Amino acid sequence: YGWDGRLPAPGWRTDVGWNGLLPAAGNPELIDPEAAAIVTANSFLPVAQPVWFEGDFDTPYRMERIRERLASRSDWNPQRLAELQLDVVSTWALEWVRAIGTEFEGDAGRAAAALAAWDGAMSDSGPAALFALAERELARRIFDAESDRAGLPRIGTRWRVSRLLAGTMPESWFDDVSTAPVEDRRTIVAAALAAAWQEGVRRWGEEVADWPYARLHTLTLDHPLSGLPLVGRWLRRGPFPLPGSSTTVNALG
Repeated sequence: YGWDGRLPAPGWRTDVGWNGLLPAAGNPELIDPEAAAIVTANSFLPVAQPVWFEGDFDTPYRMERIRERLASRSDWNPQRLAELQLDVVSTWALEWVRAIGTEFEGDAGRAAAALAAWDGAMSDSGPAALFALAERELARRIFDAESDRAGLPRIGTRWRVSRLLAGTMPESWFDDVSTAPVEDRRTIVAAALAAAWQEGVRRWGEEVADWPYARLHTLTLDHPLSGLPLVGRWLRRGPFPLPGSSTTVNALG
C-alpha cells in the first residue's frame, strides 16, 4: 500500500508494504471482441483501465500491424502464422512518412520522395536505411538541445515524436534552443531529411534501393568476459545484420 510498483518502495517505512490482493473483478478485461482476436504486443489494452494498471506500455505500432494482418485473411494456418511473426513492415515508419509530407526541395525533397514511395518494410536493404537515418536525425534536431540544456539523456522518444508530428505537442519543440533563430517545423524536418540523404549518399551512393539497412541495425552478443583485454574479443559474437525493428512484428530492436 502507498506504492504501485513503478518505483522502488522504501521498505524501511512501516506505512509502506504488502497489503493483500486487489479484487480480480477490478482487472481490465476484453471478452469476445468484434475482431475475434485480442492483440497487445506489449501495448495497452483498448479497454478501460484502473489507475493502478496504467504504466509504461510499448507504442501501438506492432499491435496495429498484427491486427491489420489478421484482418487481411481468414485462412490462417500454422505456417502463415509463423510467417506473420517475421513481418517487418513498420506502421510507425508509414505514420512518420505521412506526417512529414513531401513538399520539400533539394536533398530533402529527394529523401521525402523516396520515403513516400516506400512500403514501410524494414528489410535488409532499401529505403529502410534512409528512414532509420532520417528518424534519428529528426529526433536529434528536436530534442537534443533541450536535453543538453537540462543535463539529461535524450528525452525524444517515439511517443513524443509521434505526438509532435500529430500536433498534440507545442510546435515550439521544433525550435533548436541552441541557436538564435527560431526554427519551425518545416525547417527542422527539411534539415533532418537533407542530412539523412547526404549521409546515405556519402556512404552508399545514390541508389537508395541498395542502401544496407541491416548494416545499420545489428546484433552483437557479448559474453560477460568479453571486456577482458586481449582475449575478450574472442568471446564476442557479431555484429549480425538484422531486418525489422522494435516497431515491427518481428521485434528486433
